[in-house]
Amino acid sequence: MSVDKIIRQIDRLEVDAKKLETEIQALFNNAKVENNPSERVQISFGPDEIPTLNGMIRNEHAFISQPARNRWLPLAPSLKDQHRILIQRYLKWYSQAYDLVHEFTSQREEEFKKYCEKSSLQDGILHTIKLENEFTGPVNKQNILDAVINDFIAQQEILSAIKVKLQILEPDEKTPEPLKILDFLKTKVRSAVLEEPKKEKDIQNVVEQLLIGRGLTKGHDYDREVGRVKTSAKEVIPDFIFPKSGLALEIKLFKTSSQRSSLIDEINADIHAYSQSYAMLAFLIYDLGNIRDEAEFKQGLDNQKNVFLRIVKH
Repeated sequence: MSVDKIIRQIDRLEVDAKKLETEIQALFNNAKVENNPSERVQISFGPDEIPTLNGMIRNEHAFISQPARNRWLPLAPSLKDQHRILIQRYLKWYSQAYDLVHEFTSQREEEFKKYCEKSSLQDGILHTIKLENEFTGPVNKQNILDAVINDFIAQQEILSAIKVKLQILEPDEKTPEPLKILDFLKTKVRSAVLEEPKKEKDIQNVVEQLLIGRGLTKGHDYDREVGRVKTSAKEVIPDFIFPKSGLALEIKLFKTSSQRSSLIDEINADIHAYSQSYAMLAFLIYDLGNIRDEAEFKQGLDNQKNVFLRIVKH
């Protein structure tokens, strides 16, 4: 699923959550709970009354006041269908939201679950909206409502954080997919290179690991050193190809300043060869400190017949 579709799914879940909040509030407005008085419970044996100089008095030491256990009263018949639908709607929302939390922010998965589930510390959202709570002593419905709404808002905040994260990571949706890949590599390659590279294969290995980390599958989304192209002089093979977008990607390592002319000749030769078989060509140049003016170096190469060039500084 694309990032755009995931964000739209989260947007729908946020709208559904606001409707659920309103329905939960309506449920609590209509629900009623027992408020039984405290009970006197005998805790020791002995006479109920004992003699004193002033006559017989109640033996208070033999009794204790115990708070009553209270429950929700049964809903009116006209509300039972609405109640059942509310529970189903919350379970559907929770299931869809949980899948996203599990996939995109698994470190908060247990936190997300705890707001729903009953534990020794709290009743949880689901137990409460099912009206299965038991209370000790007097019951304040507003406090119960505030607690369940706060827990539900906490779940929504975890979900919304996923959307923010994806929006930060995802490039402009109007940018063609091949350029998204190229710009992604330009921003990520340098931080992934731990030592000064000695050969182009070192950079190719880094690029492949970044593509895998982005979720691309070799043989499906991209391939490496396949897609042989025959020219009049020889056969050439691009470093990477992206079949779905018709993109060929070449990696170049610019090691010394004396290499400048030969590197430009290489790029021009690749453009001539690959343009026969690929709709778009991209070059990622890893520079070890030889390019002072990027615009000058790219002149005549970048954006020439769908040719794109990005420079990464070591």
